[in-house]
This record gives sequence, structure tokens and C-alpha cells, in this order.
Amino acid sequence: MCLRYFYSLLLCIPIGIEAQSPCSDTPVATIVEEMPYLMLCDTVEGSLKEKINCSDRAIITHVYDNLSAESIDINSTPSTNAFFSFTIDTNGTICNIKTIKGINKDFDRHFIQIIQSLPPWIPARNRGQKVAIKKLFPIRFHLK
Repeated sequence: MCLRYFYSLLLCIPIGIEAQSPCSDTPVATIVEEMPYLMLCDTVEGSLKEKINCSDRAIITHVYDNLSAESIDINSTPSTNAFFSFTIDTNGTICNIKTIKGINKDFDRHFIQIIQSLPPWIPARNRGQKVAIKKLFPIRFHLK
């Protein structure tokens, strides 16, 4: 039986009401003019959209390289979705990682470690100022 992972691109949507990020005293923005992207994509020539696309690909590769099938109970999860949220602070660090809908405790713990190990980000900007923003990471598992 082959376990296949389907990763959705990171979505930037407001989750709940505006909250304080534990990484700093900066309020979390719900709407931004410039989305954050991974610092390693800052060298990509072109528009902000191309840098964001580079980030999406790098995140999927990072998750794929670090996620193990052992963290998923294959017998109880033939096909399922999981959702995690995290904040990208004004200094580009990831904080406030939460499980919105998990699979099991072992998987959730493992996936949070994967998110924590992502490289630094170029923070979002709004009106020229760096702002913290919450991201949602949906992931779909399907046994084939």
C-alpha cells in the first residue's frame, strides 16, 4: 500500500479574532498588502508573486522531506485532512503553532516540529510596515 501526501498551498486567511503573537507584542494582521515569503526565496529574480511561489514549493519540499509515514496510523486514516495554523512575526520567525484539526497526537507533534524547522521568513508588509500574519496550512492524506 502506498501512502501519498497531497499538500495544499499555504492559505492566508484570518483565523478567529485578532490576537497577540507570543513572539512579540505586535498585533496579528488579517489583511496585508504584501504576503510573507521564505528568506531563501529572496534571491529569486522577479515579482513578489514569484517569491511567494518559490516559498510554496520550498515548504512542500521541506514537509515532504521531513514527514514520515510512521507518524500516521495507516489503519485508521485511509484518507483525511489536517489543518495547522502559525504566525509569522514581524522579524520573520514562526510562532504560535496550533493544530486546528489533527490526525493523532504523534502526527500532530511531528508536524509541529516540521513547521518549527522551516527557515526564516521575510515578514508581511502593510503600508510599508512589517506586520505579523497568521497562516493556515492544510494537508490532505490519501492512501493509494
